Amino acid sequence: MGWRGWLGVACLVLLWGTRHAFAHAVLLSSDPVDGAMLHETPRAVAFRLNEPVQWLEVKVLDASGTSLAPPAAARLMTPELSVVPHAPLRPGAYWAMYRVLSADSHVISGAIAFAIVGPTETRTPSELPASIEGIRTQHAGEPWMQFEAARTHGHDLSPRALLVTANRTAQLAGALLSMGIALYLLLVRGISMDARRDLRGMGYSLALLAAVASIFAIGLQGALEIAASPMDLLFHIEPWIHGAGSRRALASILLIAGLLLLGAGWLPRNRLLCGALFSAGTLLILVSFTAVGHVANTLPRWPSVAAWLIHLYMAAFWLGSLLPLMNAVRADQNAPATLKRFSKLAVPAVVLLAAAGAGIAVLQIATWSQLTES
Repeated sequence: MGWRGWLGVACLVLLWGTRHAFAHAVLLSSDPVDGAMLHETPRAVAFRLNEPVQWLEVKVLDASGTSLAPPAAARLMTPELSVVPHAPLRPGAYWAMYRVLSADSHVISGAIAFAIVGPTETRTPSELPASIEGIRTQHAGEPWMQFEAARTHGHDLSPRALLVTANRTAQLAGALLSMGIALYLLLVRGISMDARRDLRGMGYSLALLAAVASIFAIGLQGALEIAASPMDLLFHIEPWIHGAGSRRALASILLIAGLLLLGAGWLPRNRLLCGALFSAGTLLILVSFTAVGHVANTLPRWPSVAAWLIHLYMAAFWLGSLLPLMNAVRADQNAPATLKRFSKLAVPAVVLLAAAGAGIAVLQIATWSQLTES
């Protein structure tokens, strides 16, 4: 199997990892609670999540879908938000929903149902939940209910979610592997013109993959925020405008800049200049990954960023070295000496990779349930 085949295997591994690597923002509590039966209109309907998020939408609806509260402020970074109904709510079942942009740039939706019990209510409390379930059934086709159904089964398998996952996989795979090849040349093979010539095509192909995916990541982020179809990226400017104002756009710009520096590093005959360009490009790519995601909001910030930089650096070195090493063994390009140099670095790299990963887990996962239930 050639390097393109092994690249496909690496992408499949990263595709699985991108769907399970991070715990998303989760709802900790709401007021009123889901399924509550109240005797009067709540002063406000509030949601509290486990981390600061950008609130895209919060609504209070009656059984017909009519909005009963003013829209909440968009892009407000806070773990909780509340809305006040326009007027006292009449007896009946109601629906409150939210859409937020989490720290890892996932759009998370959710909803609660509650009932107002009036003085003329003839149903018993045990019968009222049926009214709440009725409103769930009535709004089953709404975007937030589709999300709830997907989350119940563990995955969001909508075409938009799958396209976003595939794009981020391509972005992550291309960036880490192209950076890893540069690290392989810097740390193992050497950065002579002959060594770079052997791997230049592979490096450029992976960098191009990451750059194209980074551009589309901006539009896809906007489509997520405004609940637009991926096809709208081809015919409408709105998803791109919304995406341009997100952290995902900043991360993509930094990543593309790092890829350009890596690309320039393949060209000069001067080894010192080549090493400087490779090093600068690698650093910028690493920084791009800290501009978005849970690391951007994890406190204390600098220990979290340091742990992520070490973790990604070691992962890139390992993954990026595999393809060139296979080529070296197959072509017998002084393979024993190359493998020996790699082996001296491989064990410390694994130790640092594991230690940084453990540090990230300690900083980001407060309870076991956050790992298993989100």
